[in-house]
Amino acid sequence: MRGGLDVSDGLAVDAPYSLPNGWQWTNFGAACINRDSERIPVRSADRALRQGEYDYYGASGAIDKIDDYLFDGELLLIGEDGANLVLRSTPIAFIASGRFWVNNHAHVIDSLSSAALRYLAVYVNSIDLKPYLTGIAQPKLNQKRLNSIPVPIPPEAEQGRIVAKVDELMQLCDDLEAREQARHHVTTRLRASSLDALTTAETDDNLHAAWSRIHTNWEALTDHPDCIDALRQTILKLAVRGKLVAQDPDDPDAHRLFRELVAERKRLTSEKAIRRRATLPPVELDEQPFQLPSTWTWVRLDDIGDWGAGATPKRGESRYYGGPHDWFKSGELSDSPALSGPSDETVTDDALAECSLRLNGVGDVLVAMYGATIGRTAILATEGTTNQAVCACTCFSGFYNEFLFLLVRSWRKELVQMGAGGAQPNISREDRAEPGPAAAVR
Repeated sequence: MRGGLDVSDGLAVDAPYSLPNGWQWTNFGAACINRDSERIPVRSADRALRQGEYDYYGASGAIDKIDDYLFDGELLLIGEDGANLVLRSTPIAFIASGRFWVNNHAHVIDSLSSAALRYLAVYVNSIDLKPYLTGIAQPKLNQKRLNSIPVPIPPEAEQGRIVAKVDELMQLCDDLEAREQARHHVTTRLRASSLDALTTAETDDNLHAAWSRIHTNWEALTDHPDCIDALRQTILKLAVRGKLVAQDPDDPDAHRLFRELVAERKRLTSEKAIRRRATLPPVELDEQPFQLPSTWTWVRLDDIGDWGAGATPKRGESRYYGGPHDWFKSGELSDSPALSGPSDETVTDDALAECSLRLNGVGDVLVAMYGATIGRTAILATEGTTNQAVCACTCFSGFYNEFLFLLVRSWRKELVQMGAGGAQPNISREDRAEPGPAAAVR
């Protein structure tokens, strides 16, 4: 009966569930022979002087070679400690055969037959061992706890049939996994080459062929969230390279727009509406990462708007916090075209006046500059300020903030690489000197 007591070899066992006729509940200690006392651990430094032909086993399998052996035959090894007892990234119970050595991190189990050992391995790998573990930081399955585990024992012949069927089905699973990995490898290569063909297409015919290839293989290319993310990023790259929409020959040339942006900066500087900054050199040919349409031109990010970063008011100064102004941090940016708040924290007028905070207006583009959020962006739908981990740009008249928003999103990978190399990845405000494509978008 479920929950009742069965008896085997004089040992009472709490039966977790009812068994088929002919089966019997016992505990692990009564179902096998424990040979842990024969184990001998050898330090890695000593093993380095004793390299040989015999496997040296630990909790999750063979971890080294050694010049001698402790066991000869076929035995069941069960991990005694380590995170794998919980994570189960590798089998906890496994068969070792031949001549080998075992350290004190794996239980050594013997039994009357190979079928019995293999059946016990199947059973141990199938159950939840957490109720039998001790320790939290370092889980451990000691011998006493191992011996107490209830085990359902089928007749010996059936044990062999069970093991054979499990081996057969596991082989099918292995074959399926291998086919899936091969399919995934092919799909990954197909996706990479298809998206690369889109971004590198030099003619309209090349672009049309690349899109046709993606359309033909759409299901294979979009069967995983990562695939969709890669496609999104490719669409953004096409957009800022002038390959997503047809070029209009009636559009004003972007060189004209650039001259207007320069004039706008001079006007705002002379009116002291923005700070004066050093004139940046034009973008040289060797700086241009790809070719633009004939009506586009390369400019510096600093040329398209007024950039600035925020700050963090001194903590503990209550007069700086809890005011009417949203104070956005990099973690609050989520590539949203309309960041409206409320922010996690707010600041006061005193903070704006005394702490080098910049009050950004509706339509300003925010870009995360530090840590794991580098490259996240947003367009403000409300007035607000930021901490020092966020840079903000007020675009000059004639340059669409939505285009800058798409541009930054398309550069996410490059921005992350630009900020790498330190304990805390970051992009400096000087990186506004990086080139970016501009189009006549009025």
